[in-house]
Amino acid sequence: MPKKFPPEFKRDVVAVARWGEIPVKEVAADFDISESTLWRWMQQADVDDGIKDGLTTAESLPVRLTCGVLGFSTQAFYKWQANPISDREWNDAHFTNVIVDIHRDDPEFGYRFIADELERSGINTCERRVRRLCRDHKVWSTTVKKGRAGSGKRPGPAVHDDLVMRNFNAATPNAIWLTDITEHGTGEGKL
Repeated sequence: MPKKFPPEFKRDVVAVARWGEIPVKEVAADFDISESTLWRWMQQADVDDGIKDGLTTAESLPVRLTCGVLGFSTQAFYKWQANPISDREWNDAHFTNVIVDIHRDDPEFGYRFIADELERSGINTCERRVRRLCRDHKVWSTTVKKGRAGSGKRPGPAVHDDLVMRNFNAATPNAIWLTDITEHGTGEGKL
């Protein structure tokens, strides 16, 4: 495991190397560090001092520490860094663009018709993938009603016209007759 040097020590060694009276190779040998380590410290000092662009020491966090806090392995991080977007995500993004275009042309189409349109246009994919992409991006047919009919969530249309205009006060007897249709559930069925 490499040695850990305090920031003050690094700053002092970089100051001596920048002074320029002694070659970098001799400065590294005098402080018992490798020449490549000293060059790396000098590059980081240039970034910290604003001479070069990059992440300063205060802005950067060690990868091991960050991955440990987030619950990832460093190997998974470096694999992701090498290829941040997988082939599947890339293809899903292209399919989603085509799906949204098809839906914009015909908003009545559900995922089954969209899958058929994709097949007709030469894009081979399965119906389940189209369903997943439609669900994830909220691409739904405009003719679909949410929920089950008669579930009690929304009242349905009036069975008959309102002939009394919601005025239930009769001026004379037998002028207005009203009834209530109520169903009562029993063990043998509804009454």
